[in-house]
Amino acid sequence: ISRTVARVREEGMESVGVEAEEAALWEPRIVTRGNMRVAFLSVTDGINRGPGRPIVAHVASMSEEEKLIGAIEGARTQADVVVLAVHWSYDYAPRVSHRQRRRAHGWVEAGVDFVVGTGPHVLHPVERVQSPRGEALIAYSLGNLISNQGQRWEPGRRISRSAHAAVRIPDTRDGVLLRATFVKDDDQLRLEPVVGLPLFTENNFWTWWRSRSEGHDIRVVPLREAAFDVQQSRFPAIRAALGSSVRILGQPHNTGE
Repeated sequence: ISRTVARVREEGMESVGVEAEEAALWEPRIVTRGNMRVAFLSVTDGINRGPGRPIVAHVASMSEEEKLIGAIEGARTQADVVVLAVHWSYDYAPRVSHRQRRRAHGWVEAGVDFVVGTGPHVLHPVERVQSPRGEALIAYSLGNLISNQGQRWEPGRRISRSAHAAVRIPDTRDGVLLRATFVKDDDQLRLEPVVGLPLFTENNFWTWWRSRSEGHDIRVVPLREAAFDVQQSRFPAIRAALGSSVRILGQPHNTGE
């Protein structure tokens, strides 16, 4: 984790929610775009393994509720928009839990304008909600950006259910680039129409399996650039997963749109 954070910052990018010093975990990263100041915070609901010894990096935990609420309130005083990234849920969860909804709405009440969720490796709904500052957005999970999950799925191929979910579920190859535009009207925030560009992780697993003559090729493409049978399968699934709050871009002509 420490090496990753160092490399990210060497490349001129920001990171948040992981620090060498525990006290710095709850300091927001502020980015200015135009006349808007955006504060970023990040927490996780858990990690797969303990940190070991010695501890050389600290991760902001969702369980430290008092510190998190304090960080949200502090970020609120420094920015026009507050974004909270949260890693939660469990692998391949088919729906959002009551606990997640309760926590997300509580964070909005505390001062968050945009909750960005990850963790279950599949897409979950996006909600527009009212907030004390006008409008807010909750994206419960944006799916995978790039992975080799769903490795063996392709349209029309039957895969035994004895295969691990990580290699057979097509939903794990779906992602979305979400664009949320906030406009400040006096002391209130107005959220313009939210749009999503569907993404799909391509791989050459079956070509490799048949010939064993090529290396593995894994890449992310806009879904509209994927094979047409893939588009026909994944566009309706992505639209259903995200819900009615998102306008999906680049849909194939015969999906009913």
